[in-house]
Amino acid sequence: MAAGVEYLHRTDLVGTGTDLASVLRTWLDSEPGTATVVAPPGTDLRSMRVAWALPPAINLVTDLRGEPIRGSSLALLSPDEAMLDTAAFYLNTTSRVLVVLGTDGPTITGWLRKHGATHIKDRNALAPLNGVLAEPAVEYGLRYLLSLLVRGFASDAFGREPTKSKAISAFQAFRRGGVPLEAGPLLLEFLVSNGATINDAITLNDYARHVTDNAEIPTHAANRFRDDILRVWRDATGPASNDLITFDRVSGLGHNDPTESSQACG
Repeated sequence: MAAGVEYLHRTDLVGTGTDLASVLRTWLDSEPGTATVVAPPGTDLRSMRVAWALPPAINLVTDLRGEPIRGSSLALLSPDEAMLDTAAFYLNTTSRVLVVLGTDGPTITGWLRKHGATHIKDRNALAPLNGVLAEPAVEYGLRYLLSLLVRGFASDAFGREPTKSKAISAFQAFRRGGVPLEAGPLLLEFLVSNGATINDAITLNDYARHVTDNAEIPTHAANRFRDDILRVWRDATGPASNDLITFDRVSGLGHNDPTESSQACG
């Protein structure tokens, strides 16, 4: 079962008379036992343990990579993008996660949206991003593109084949169709909140920028979407779709999948 994710901005504590150490201890004490706390790189962990009065049962580290998670609670203090991507792999093995943000940005906000994070104080969740891009077909197409990883069609990141060519051909289809899709913060947040890792979202955002600039990007024909893919996605989001957009309606893969190129079928 996926962990419940809570978040807090460091600036939320300004003027409250409460310091972060107290907030963290209260959160940890609400579910006693072993927990893992990830401090920013370069932190003097011994000094921090003493200053913050963290008991020996707390596993205090500065990097999750290669570190076993101890306990069912995980706290991330001022995580960067790489740490959030790494932490995502542990969400199914922990019962709760606290993210204390030292900075903000579209990829970090997208990560919180993706994992249904609620604010530790008011319990409010960030609303899903819907209807924010150029047209419904674009959002549908990008969600379908991201779903390929989830559905096991492609296990590689978008920097490699076959998903690299699929992503580029999707952005090229938007450009041919006259759809204004700008690379930037909104696209990044949309991609991450809809399932992309932060690293993949940055790669996809770069593809979008290169396609907008009409830069030459080599692709493999067999891995591209069919040339009329934008029409297919527009049909899927038009009046006949009854405004119900689910990927269960895209039946199977290969010859049964209307979104794949003819070369990829088989």
